[in-house]
This record gives sequence, structure tokens and C-alpha cells, in this order.
Amino acid sequence: MACRRRRRRGGILCRYDTRYGGLLCQAVCVGGWVMLEYRALRVSEWFGRACDLAEAHRLETERDFSAERADLDLAAYRVLEESGAAVAFGLFSDGALVGYVSGFVVRHLHYDFVVAQHDLLFVEPRFRKGRAALRLLGLFEEEARRRGAVRILYHAKPDSVFARLLERTGARCEEFVFCKGV
Repeated sequence: MACRRRRRRGGILCRYDTRYGGLLCQAVCVGGWVMLEYRALRVSEWFGRACDLAEAHRLETERDFSAERADLDLAAYRVLEESGAAVAFGLFSDGALVGYVSGFVVRHLHYDFVVAQHDLLFVEPRFRKGRAALRLLGLFEEEARRRGAVRILYHAKPDSVFARLLERTGARCEEFVFCKGV
């Protein structure tokens, strides 16, 4: 398949688009050395193979929230996936999952329109140079729009890299989420 070449920060970026499971999939090779592939996935099928990645995510972003390893409610994810509410994309390098984005697309509970709610975004640190996280967000947003969402709700830690990234993409702070133990 033909690549369109572009210079990106001193390296060559090749990209092509293809279809995967009816959803957009993008593959990127940087400098001819690393092949990154973006594809739709089901959280319920991949979580068992991504426990170490999920733990790295927890340690980096949620260490203060829980001292325990992530233990997803896979039955709930399956219900959301089967209903069409769950959206997830993975970033793969040589077949290994190295990043992900997930969320949900549902009718707003208070208003007659569809919203998307971001759940998770994480990319292994060694794959953060470039636009991997932005591409994952872009795929999530594109699929949310395709499913009828008119707004996407994100949650981010105050003053985090992710919060600054969201601001640069045009998102604005709508409200705060407070957390306390009970």
C-alpha cells in the first residue's frame, strides 16, 4: 500500500489508512524502524493481555486514588460493548498493545442528545514522542461523532499534561470533579 511521506521533527512519518472491523484504523511507521498500528478493540477481550500496561497507567496517574492494581468489571464492559455504548482503540507496536483510549457514547441522562464520555487514555512513555496520544483521541472523537455524539466529556487531573493537551485541542473546563473518602 502506498505511503504519503511527511517530515515530522527530524524523522520521516509514513501513514496510510485502512478499514479494520468497520472502524478507521491507521498505521504509522516512523523512520522505517517502528511500525505503530491503531485499531479498534474490545476492552473485555484485551484487558487480560494488558494488565502490565494498566498497572503502569495506574502508577503514573492514579497512584493516590488506589493502592490496588486495576481490576476492571469485565462483565459491565461486555454489556456496554454489546449495547454499542463502548468505544476503544489500541495502539500496537509489533503486535503488542502499547497504548489505548476508551470511552462511552450514550444519550445524555438529562438532555435529548448523545454525548461521549472519555474513560481512559494511556500511551507507554517510549511511544509518547510524536502524536500517538492525539491520534488515539482523534480516533475516539471520530467514532463518537459517527455514533451521533454532539459533545465529548473528558476528565483530567488539574495541571496535568493531559489537561494541557485537551486545552490545546479546543476543550474547555466545564466543571470540577471532587473526590473524598467516606
